[in-house]
Amino acid sequence: MKFWHLRKIGMDTNTAP
Repeated sequence: MKFWHLRKIGMDTNTAP
């Protein structure tokens, strides 16, 4: 559930995982 977030947000997932 963390890899798909990186694709949807990208930068947001980096600051707010």
